[in-house]
Amino acid sequence: MTKKFRAKFYKDYPTSEFENKHIEHLVSLVNREELLHRLPKNAIVAEIGVHEGEFAEKILAITQPTKLILMDNWMLKSYPGLFEKVGKKFAKEIGTEKIQIIRELSFTGIQMTTDAYFDWVYLDTEHSYNVTRRELELLRSKMKPGGIIAGHDYLIGNWNGGMRYGVIESVREFCLKYNWELLFLTHELKIPPSFAIREIGYSK
Repeated sequence: MTKKFRAKFYKDYPTSEFENKHIEHLVSLVNREELLHRLPKNAIVAEIGVHEGEFAEKILAITQPTKLILMDNWMLKSYPGLFEKVGKKFAKEIGTEKIQIIRELSFTGIQMTTDAYFDWVYLDTEHSYNVTRRELELLRSKMKPGGIIAGHDYLIGNWNGGMRYGVIESVREFCLKYNWELLFLTHELKIPPSFAIREIGYSK
């Protein structure tokens, strides 16, 4: 992708600037495991974008949710058998209905859930601006008052893969539009950082 093409392709990405109120309570964390320790325990939660379920295992162990929805379409041809692998990994929790599987793309899956249902969610899907923006819009009505939307890949892009992400832009745009704030940012080097946001006006 040439410099000229990149400039044209990304010219519509928003360049939203935060005010102090959007970062007033921001806390930096070393990694997303520490983020899980800061999120509500015994809660109703979702991971959207599950892959092999490795982070879902950590969600279960650290936060001990009363209900965990795992949402993914598990259709990547480069990773055959992932759906079956996840089903086997969490067979016990699925059997007791502690875990619910929604095998859909994020837009469809989010709309299948109940309004004002989640205490927090963790978003880790396609990372583009348009997709992340739409996911955040859909999730807003699904969160309980003071619910937290967290997610992965809060960075400009993947240098090795030559991919430009839009998570930062979509999160900033959402916060400005709906009066939300950044609560947590993680600072890993080996994996992309994570974020967590919540509507302004709710105490920790």
